[in-house]
Amino acid sequence: MADKLQGQDFALSTVSGNIHINSLYAAKSTLQCNHGDIDINNCHCATVIYTTEGDIKLSEIEIGLYRIAQNGIPQKSVQ
Repeated sequence: MADKLQGQDFALSTVSGNIHINSLYAAKSTLQCNHGDIDINNCHCATVIYTTEGDIKLSEIEIGLYRIAQNGIPQKSVQ
């Protein structure tokens, strides 16, 4: 769990376990979770999100292109 991640680029992945980020500020990011949930409250960057087995929860999306693949299947893209 992270309260805030801020920087130019992020690549965050886990084999097992959840990813929870309260606020994410970056030029771009990639989040991947094989066996767990991804929960982002505020996303202020272009991001790609993948999960093999788990749920994805996005509360606020500010800017950028968002590609989401849940259980290995592309779900949606938002611009």
